[in-house]
Amino acid sequence: MRVFVLGAGASYHAGYPLAADLGRRLAGWITTLPSGHDYRIYLKQVAELYGSLDNFEVILGDLMTRRQGSPAMAVPAGFLPPLLSNLTEAIRDYFDSIRGGPAPLYDKLARIVRPGDSVITFNYDLATERALCTAGLWDVRTGYGFAIGDSDQPSPVEIIKLHGSTNWRALLFGGRAMGGFVANGGSLGHRPALFFRPDLEYLGYPDFVDPLCAHLDSAPSLSAMVMPALPKHFYFETSFGKEWKPFWDSLWARARRAIGKADELVVIGYSMPTIDERARTMLLDTRNKSVRLSICCGKATAGLEEEFRDHGFRRFQPVATSFDDFLKAEAAGTDIDVGRPSSLAAIQASGLERTVSVKATVFPAQRILTATAKLRPDGKAVFSIEGTPMQDQILTLDQIQRQLRANGAFSENIEKFVGTLHATGLAEIRQRKLITTCFTLG
Repeated sequence: MRVFVLGAGASYHAGYPLAADLGRRLAGWITTLPSGHDYRIYLKQVAELYGSLDNFEVILGDLMTRRQGSPAMAVPAGFLPPLLSNLTEAIRDYFDSIRGGPAPLYDKLARIVRPGDSVITFNYDLATERALCTAGLWDVRTGYGFAIGDSDQPSPVEIIKLHGSTNWRALLFGGRAMGGFVANGGSLGHRPALFFRPDLEYLGYPDFVDPLCAHLDSAPSLSAMVMPALPKHFYFETSFGKEWKPFWDSLWARARRAIGKADELVVIGYSMPTIDERARTMLLDTRNKSVRLSICCGKATAGLEEEFRDHGFRRFQPVATSFDDFLKAEAAGTDIDVGRPSSLAAIQASGLERTVSVKATVFPAQRILTATAKLRPDGKAVFSIEGTPMQDQILTLDQIQRQLRANGAFSENIEKFVGTLHATGLAEIRQRKLITTCFTLG
């Protein structure tokens, strides 16, 4: 089972902002809105108060805490709730204004994700679930890690959104503007509602109706997005107390369990900022230190690897440092399992064996390729592709499938090959191909 952890860097290719750029992007976006628009008024007031929107995370935290001596103290206490609500809604609407563009890397990710994998994301946008839904790997009814409706069919892949989502709403008193409502200890229900029709249409569910929203044409609601600030509040503070805390706690527990069961953890575009204390604890303090770990976070990659290493992780896969390069390596069938640092002394001290990578290119030639596999008692198999460096490699069945997919010649016969291997313990496949494949072995 693979678990993908996605941060803002993963969605950057689709036009969404990094956290550090969010304020500047919002400042540019509001200039496109009518002069009397609420978002334009509120954000202009904040910009005047702080000089700019550049350090937006700090500004939000300041407004949320009203730190003594800060500019936020100049804001009347009664004005803060509508101000913060409008800032949250502005972020939501700004993200929605972006989503009409392509998200090609998420489309490619959907080709390598398999049923049973999980995606943990700190992003608000809907690009990941849209790509997985298009690939038949995600179901809106069960795909967020909580049930929406009465479906008992699990989503092939779960997307656990630990900071919320642009399409999640907290319905105030069940969405009823008037009439009776039984609060049952709270005013906002127990889970997010998927209320807005354009969101469902974007995800490919134009006819789906969340049971919480049945018979509601309009509804008072709040955006269920955790703001990029310190402190992060995983609850709504209301006259009933801290609402939704059990919901957020259950979602984080689900993410922790997924990481704990993972064979491989792939971190893409998430630099583990210090303000994300809960996320850092979840990732660094997991008991699953034997998980294979790939970190694709640009310039932050080396520093993150060092942090994970300091917390007891040893199995690093230095396939790529960017989302795009990771996907290219996956498409090429690259599978490197290396414990670093790679000095001989460090390896001997850690008890790990050095894995030597060998790269060989087979030049174009029309020929018959033969792939063979023999199942071992431990569930792995001895796998070879005749005439290539892929000889007598001990691989898992998932790794074999990835090698066959990457080769291309065998792509139409993979299921038959694996089925035969399961049934008889031996499998062989022959296919004609023009050889141009680059193999990387570890």
